[in-house]
Amino acid sequence: MEKLIQMMDIRKEYKMGDEIVYANDGITLDIDKGEFVAIVGKSGSGKSTLMNIIGALDVPTSGTYLLGGKDVGKMSDNQLADIRNEMIGFVFQQYNLLPRMNILENVELPLLYAHVPTHEREKRALEALEKVGLAEKAKQMPKQLSGGQQQRVSIARALAANPSLILADEPTGALDSKTSRQVLDFFKKIHEEGNTVIMITHDNSIAIEAKRVIRIADGKINLMEVVKIMLQSFKLAIKSIIANKMRSFLTMLGLIIGVSAVVILVSVMMGYMNNMVKSFMDMGANTISVSLVNSPARQASIDQMYDFFNENRNVFSEMSPQVGVSGTIKVGTTKSTSTTVSGVSEYYSKMKNYKLEKGRNLSYADMISRQKVVVIGYYVALKLFGSPKEALGQIIKINGSAFTVVGVVERQDKKQLSARGNDDFALMPYSTAGQLNGTSVPDTYTFATVDTKVSDKAVTLLKDFLKTIYTQKETYFVESMSQMLSEINVQLALMSTIIGAIAGISLLVAGVGVMNIMLVSVTERTREIGIRKALGARKGVIMQQFVIEALVTSTLGGSVGILLGCVVSPTIGRVMGMSSPANFNAVLISFSVSVAIGLIFGYMPAMRAASLNPIDALRSE
Repeated sequence: MEKLIQMMDIRKEYKMGDEIVYANDGITLDIDKGEFVAIVGKSGSGKSTLMNIIGALDVPTSGTYLLGGKDVGKMSDNQLADIRNEMIGFVFQQYNLLPRMNILENVELPLLYAHVPTHEREKRALEALEKVGLAEKAKQMPKQLSGGQQQRVSIARALAANPSLILADEPTGALDSKTSRQVLDFFKKIHEEGNTVIMITHDNSIAIEAKRVIRIADGKINLMEVVKIMLQSFKLAIKSIIANKMRSFLTMLGLIIGVSAVVILVSVMMGYMNNMVKSFMDMGANTISVSLVNSPARQASIDQMYDFFNENRNVFSEMSPQVGVSGTIKVGTTKSTSTTVSGVSEYYSKMKNYKLEKGRNLSYADMISRQKVVVIGYYVALKLFGSPKEALGQIIKINGSAFTVVGVVERQDKKQLSARGNDDFALMPYSTAGQLNGTSVPDTYTFATVDTKVSDKAVTLLKDFLKTIYTQKETYFVESMSQMLSEINVQLALMSTIIGAIAGISLLVAGVGVMNIMLVSVTERTREIGIRKALGARKGVIMQQFVIEALVTSTLGGSVGILLGCVVSPTIGRVMGMSSPANFNAVLISFSVSVAIGLIFGYMPAMRAASLNPIDALRSE
């Protein structure tokens, strides 16, 4: 909404002898265009001084007052007069009609000062009198009218110049209750037509007719009244929830399920994604696998592959041939294990981010001299020798050939050790593996790039090189680990979106449940609402109570759901053998959504409650 009035730290001081009295002391408030506001305070509270400043009859001692964006405090007397004439329509407690002018002339007065031509002036004055139902009395004198009629003339005069603001000072102060009601109805009608109305009063029964009440005491706006009302509404909401335990629980249950589902699904999915990324990083996110289908006529020798590697060292950091060896590892005549055995280069351990627990890695000299040495995984060392320390220097047999254990790799899987797991392997020089298998041409290679950013370029270089040797694309395959990881992340992100949407639907259904229960609550408490209204509760207070009740219900349900999600998510992760702590973003979004559900789905029942006619509500059983 557009701001009509903006007051910032307004102070108005008066000197009484040597003492300084603050009639307004640091008032800050905004009033939007189209609002109906009541400013309430006892005699001496500072409300009249505030009215004078709002009405440009006076200027603040300090602070800033903007009326329609114009700084009133810096205006001259003439400028203030223009502001009063163009933007403000006054309705006074004592009517303040000029006794020597008839009703029409009184209404024309602000138009006269605005230099409106006579014909136009009379037309607009009559239209204003028509609005208040006094057009037929246009030629009568003020003393011929009743108090209520004179006040209606005062309202017509305020409306005649089509001002931005109607400012009414105790407009019902000199009227009986019946006439006061008629005058208030006029103000409501004026507000409904889009006018901004500010009513100054000391009477709470009059103030509650406005859409917003600002209370002033000792020259300051009393914010504690608002806080007290909100606290009271909160207490009533809690009492209502306690009084209807089962209904409240069932209402919350939908939210608990929906919110916990969001937290659990997102957290587990994120844990799974992180686990996948970690697995790929462990395998080397910057690695590229090359698989070849060799034939006697078409094959890439190790020398050709190394020449290619050396020519492109600006792209590739390491390369290793891989020769698979099938067989069983034995120690003596009793112990054996079916382990993955591979022939690799001295670069392989670095590419796989392997760190040694004991001993050394394979070396270039091992490749050249076809040494029968082996580096084993943690699981193999533990199973065959009891510990990595005991394994070092021991002799093992692979397909009948004796190999010396020269190194043991640190444990890779921190959760469990198992056959065919990440720690169940043995590495030997690729030249020795080729001799053992009777092949001199490997069919698998692993390359590592200098950076994951050049992975696409590396793949292109490899494909172009292999194309010169292999005529058919089906005979060579090049796959980047980073590309695989990217594709998997896209799929997982899609799955997360779908799962999130499903969980979101469950929250929406829960929100509809909240609204239904609140509508039932309004129906059951119709008489209670009638009693509250009869005792002076404004629409805003009634509406506030039911919105807070819905908000408390949804917030409690959301909080329990979040707590449940935070407990269940890590438990599911442990069962799946991974880490899946509650995702902070999922918790934050879930809580925000549960609060929003209370506000959005509680609004319609609250509106219905606030709109009930007190007479009809009191008749309800």
